[in-house]
Amino acid sequence: RVSVEEFAEAVERTGTTIITILPTVFFNQLSTYLSDEGYRKLSRVKIITVAGEALYGNQVRAFQKKFGTRTDIVNVYGPTECTVATTTHRIRGAVDEEQVHIPIGRPIHNYQVYVLNEENRLCPVNVPGELCISTPALAKGYLNQPERTAQSFVDNPFIPGGRMYRSGDIVRLLPNGTLEYAGRKDSQLKIRGNRIEIGEIEEQLARHADIQDVAVIAKKDSQGQNMLVGYYTTTHGTELETADIKAHLAAKLPSYFIPDFIIGLERMPLSPTG
Repeated sequence: RVSVEEFAEAVERTGTTIITILPTVFFNQLSTYLSDEGYRKLSRVKIITVAGEALYGNQVRAFQKKFGTRTDIVNVYGPTECTVATTTHRIRGAVDEEQVHIPIGRPIHNYQVYVLNEENRLCPVNVPGELCISTPALAKGYLNQPERTAQSFVDNPFIPGGRMYRSGDIVRLLPNGTLEYAGRKDSQLKIRGNRIEIGEIEEQLARHADIQDVAVIAKKDSQGQNMLVGYYTTTHGTELETADIKAHLAAKLPSYFIPDFIIGLERMPLSPTG
């Protein structure tokens, strides 16, 4: 976990064939920093499982360019409140160049998932909604936090007497039946009366050919109103023209989705856990 080279050495020494990596920042480090000799040491690996963060197509493509497509990658999603693993998506073969988000897939056995709108009704295909989860593996609630428990663990409107967990995660049901992660419910905010979904802005930023890592946050302006600030790193280490980035976003998003400030960084700051 400290060094990708030492990790590859341990994989070869132990003959490991399945790797579970938490969080995906380590997966990023494999793609970015592992030497050619390190990749050779991973030659027996059949499956890499990643979880803990959103997985993007550019991360998988970077790995596949170095390592090829003989290793399957499994993207796992699941809150702790539902005993962690809830849905999985297995990548076999090359990821399409146009794909931004890697789907979180379909529910595993004994799990039911629902994509619900604010009226607790099922969302149509491609329409974002909150992911709600029903399973015998559901937690009873939060210890000594009855109000939080009542908000998150609710009656299941589709199963009489059943319970479900409101995850706070916004997802879309894709036409092929898989789920795509879109962001957090609490990342939605209003700017000048318009509802903003930060995840959508980050998704479009990430589609720029020269951009590697992205983050969009809300800050207060001098009048105390919400404004958006976008941060990015590039694949080549050189800042881009702000006007070009805004034009890229304007081609896909409403004007009120475009951040007031867009700032290039040498490296995206990370918490101690990645």
